[in-house]
Amino acid sequence: MKSRAFMTIIIFAVTLWGCASTGMVSSIISPTVSLDNFKTLSINVQTKVEDSEKEVQAFKEILITELKKKNKWEVVESSSQSQLELLATITNLNKVTTAGRLLVGAFD
Repeated sequence: MKSRAFMTIIIFAVTLWGCASTGMVSSIISPTVSLDNFKTLSINVQTKVEDSEKEVQAFKEILITELKKKNKWEVVESSSQSQLELLATITNLNKVTTAGRLLVGAFD
């Protein structure tokens, strides 16, 4: 009975570990002017990875949602309407299926 409970806990822990994201920002550039001077912001996300349009859109939506939570700038669609433009480029993307994340992710 104890070994069954122990195995259940181990499997649960490995599953949670495998679900953890390993995303990272590869470079950070500090602004040279105060960002408080700007009122509007546009977001442009590009990719150098084939078949990643879905991920580009998801990343852009996450950025917009998080920036709106901060209430610092009004996020607009077009760079011609904005005072500040955020440009992001996805250069590498490791796509993992749910099954792969659960089965192999814990040992990554």
